[in-house]
Amino acid sequence: MLVLRGELGVATAPDLLDYIARTLWAAPPVRTALELSGLTFCDSSGLNAFVCGWKQATATGGQFVLLCPPPKVADHLRNTGADRRITIAATLPE
Repeated sequence: MLVLRGELGVATAPDLLDYIARTLWAAPPVRTALELSGLTFCDSSGLNAFVCGWKQATATGGQFVLLCPPPKVADHLRNTGADRRITIAATLPE
């Protein structure tokens, strides 16, 4: 599980995408879980990173889970429809 804190935007989203790619190609299939409660900001670049991560994880037979998104991030996920594809949970599913 990766714990995200601070801002996820145009400057930091590429680092997240790189981490996800390295994790998935190291030992697929795998469950990639991102704990988001510490995010203070997430723009469209961050949302794109979540969607790309989900696509990469599912393409390799893995799972992608977002844990505890702050209310504004949860709203963005809901407003874009990403919550219909990406698993969002309060705790890591079994």
